[in-house]
Amino acid sequence: MPYIGKKPENIIATAVDSTTGDFSGNVTAGGTLAVTGETTLATHLNMGDGDIIKLGASADLTIQHDGSNSIIKDGGTGNLQIQADDFKIMNAAGDENILFGAEDGTVRLFHNNVTKFETTSSGVTVVGDIANYSGDLTLDVAGDISLDADGGDIHFKDGGTVHGNFLLSGTDFTIGSSQNNGDLIFRGIDGGADITALTLDMSAGGLAIFNAGVALGGTGSANTLDDYEEGTWTPTANTGLSYGFQQGRYIKVGNLVLASFDIDLDSVSASGNILQGLPFTTGNFGGNFGIVNIGYYSSITTGVVWLSGYTRTNLTSLYFTGNSSSHTTIQHNTFNVFNDTTRILGNLIYHTN
Repeated sequence: MPYIGKKPENIIATAVDSTTGDFSGNVTAGGTLAVTGETTLATHLNMGDGDIIKLGASADLTIQHDGSNSIIKDGGTGNLQIQADDFKIMNAAGDENILFGAEDGTVRLFHNNVTKFETTSSGVTVVGDIANYSGDLTLDVAGDISLDADGGDIHFKDGGTVHGNFLLSGTDFTIGSSQNNGDLIFRGIDGGADITALTLDMSAGGLAIFNAGVALGGTGSANTLDDYEEGTWTPTANTGLSYGFQQGRYIKVGNLVLASFDIDLDSVSASGNILQGLPFTTGNFGGNFGIVNIGYYSSITTGVVWLSGYTRTNLTSLYFTGNSSSHTTIQHNTFNVFNDTTRILGNLIYHTN
């Protein structure tokens, strides 16, 4: 035997210090095992919970299992790089994909082994819904944003309830409100103030309500229709006491008023020729622009061949005029018209401010 006659401490020292050596049994080292060459394991490297594999001069990369989790920790300089032509993360059983990446190709994310997110040469493909459970979702692109829905519908929801949508019906493009009586409202900012420019009132059959009117054939005030109104008014004789009826209706387009009237008197305090109660004050444009047309009259105080009238500025009344015979000018400008049985039916057109 090579170690016959040698002391035990010399035998151990000779075996460890020699150039080569074989251990056929188990070896237990109580201190640090320093190896200057490679270490080749024929089977496994078994380490207990909490034992750490340390890589790098300052343990920059460590691998361990702490009894609950398996941990790969990179705390050193640079990045943690995993280099592979094809990279795949699977479940512990090895039968379900979690993540896959190919060199110069696709990257896929899986849910229950089904692809839900995949990169392509032109962008990304998402299968299913995108949900953002907190905060805002911002899309910021250098070019355009295109929404391509093969079903033809784009829905706007809140809490799962559809409130509005964009619809494609044949070649028609539709903007819709999905709530009962939910209006469509167009808003903007004018001079720093919020402006509701247009409201489509669904509770009124889609009535369009414009904030500042509609411009036709131009954008100036002369081209803007800013008001339309229909209603009734009560014509009153300036000397009337009682009436069989007093009927009046009007249409107002912009500042132009068309008012019709039918008045039947039962008694008067005296005769007069002024009809009061116009629905809007006559305009002040430097002249009298109201024209009265009479369709029927009976039992007026002064006999005339024809009866007419006009308006004056800044008043809510009209004045009857007429001729007792054929003349080229108005013969009677202020004459008696009303009595206890007078009836007059007519209309007038005038401007208001």
